[in-house]
Amino acid sequence: MTACEPRRQMSIYICPARIQNARLKMMKKAAKSKRFPVVDDFNENVTHIVTEFDTVAQLKRLLKLEDLPPDTYVVSSMWITDSLKNGSLLDVSQKYVVENDEKVIEEPIMTNQTGRCYACQRVTPLYHHNTIFTDTLELLERYAEYQDGPNDYQRALAFRGGSCVLKSLPYKVNSSCQLSNISDLGSHCQKVIEEILDESRSLEVERIRCSPWFQKMECFTSIFGVGGVTAKKWIDEGLNDISGVTDRLLKTGTNDSRKIYGLAFYEDLTTPVNRDEALALKDLVKTELVDLLPGALVELTGGFRRGKPCGHDVDILVSHPIEGKEQGVLVKLMNRLYEKDHVLMGKHETCSFREDKLKKDDKLTRRGQLDHFEKWIGIVKFNEKSTSSESPPAAKRPKKFNRGSPNGPKNSLDASDELAERNASGESLSDAIELSRSPRDWKAVRIDIVVAPYSQFYYAVVGWTGSKQFNRSLRLYAARELNMKLTSHGLYDISHDTVVPASTEEGVFHALKLQYRKPEERNC
Repeated sequence: MTACEPRRQMSIYICPARIQNARLKMMKKAAKSKRFPVVDDFNENVTHIVTEFDTVAQLKRLLKLEDLPPDTYVVSSMWITDSLKNGSLLDVSQKYVVENDEKVIEEPIMTNQTGRCYACQRVTPLYHHNTIFTDTLELLERYAEYQDGPNDYQRALAFRGGSCVLKSLPYKVNSSCQLSNISDLGSHCQKVIEEILDESRSLEVERIRCSPWFQKMECFTSIFGVGGVTAKKWIDEGLNDISGVTDRLLKTGTNDSRKIYGLAFYEDLTTPVNRDEALALKDLVKTELVDLLPGALVELTGGFRRGKPCGHDVDILVSHPIEGKEQGVLVKLMNRLYEKDHVLMGKHETCSFREDKLKKDDKLTRRGQLDHFEKWIGIVKFNEKSTSSESPPAAKRPKKFNRGSPNGPKNSLDASDELAERNASGESLSDAIELSRSPRDWKAVRIDIVVAPYSQFYYAVVGWTGSKQFNRSLRLYAARELNMKLTSHGLYDISHDTVVPASTEEGVFHALKLQYRKPEERNC
């Protein structure tokens, strides 16, 4: 049977699922203008069903049919599109036929001897097959995190866990049957996925996405230095957007340097940093650092180490093979970067680590398990030419540090006091806005520089590489399966009251009795 010579009178039904309304209307109108026998509703006399579904099983579930009428073609929308271009209905060749294989693809999900499955046991690549579902679950995760209810944090973790396991699947999910034996997919996650499979969208998610409150939360929390509490406060005060917040703070004033620069350089800081820019910043730090401390180790971590082509900040981990040599170098490094006008603003945090913190039972929180390394968190001025080691910029003090006695002797302050004074010497919001709007050959980039003693370095490499869910999984695995406590500082064996050393990143996984996962396999 061909499309032009049917055994029954031809009747074409275009299934609306997964087809945008405007496109559906246009397709129907064009088909009817060519006198194609298109019907608006499905019935048992339909001979050709046009669909965007990947399998017949999905279509049958939507139409609530045990089986389709005999001699019924299920074809992709490409068939009707090509027919319209041709001016007449084409034969239904194999390239247009929707897959009729109803076998459920089942891939094993690794579990351990207790039956649990941990994200750190799976390969989770950067690019996967189920983006339509993971993007949806990640939106639900963020929405849950914005809430204040006692169970919202656990709901957020459930959505994150569901997204994580979908990323690890080596196939595209096209049937809810494929999810029945997969751990970490709760009933809510499965309901959302089934709705997307049937309707190509989730009504719950669409309501959230279109919610003015959610849109404001997304907007305000994207400002550097602004968290959920501040964002909700601004919403309660009737603020609606970035310009409204800026106008308010210009009137009332603020001493929070993060908000000042987060607002003034909002466009810069929400523009993704690409890999080349991240590597250039790493090279800048390494060039200056090795000059101060020969043999220093510098590692680009975070999403870039996991293979991401871009991100919103740059994380750099620093150490030295001789334990103790790393002490004090961060202050010297930042003073030098200030002198060369690379720094816009920042905050220095001293090391707060003590040996007993390895044994202390710190709980995982919304913000994760924070470490106690010395670090500098701030914003630098990125200029591809000025960050080249071959042509460093002329040394000069930033304008904001020209207060007090700029021409006084440099040794009037020790290095740490000098850095503290520089960090505290910020412009007002109006000054920062003026700077952001002035002609400049640089852009503002977020950067974290973290210093770890060499004995903790490889645990720090794993922790700062991430992802957040991979780290959480590692720590839960260590606690539940091994009776150990894992942090970015090390691994403590509770049963034997000992600290387990690691001299390589692979050694960290070996200590945890886990198969080594390369950084690009940790994108939970």
